[in-house]
Amino acid sequence: MANLDADSLYSIKAILILDQDGKRILGKYYDKQILATEKEQS
Repeated sequence: MANLDADSLYSIKAILILDQDGKRILGKYYDKQILATEKEQS
């Protein structure tokens, strides 16, 4: 099996669902370092 460099792998940091006007319906963040508090996420 080939060695995989962790830096070369893609990762999902967030998932956002928007309505047709571009307003956020749902947001799920998986990286606490980017948006640490709920206030930053809104």
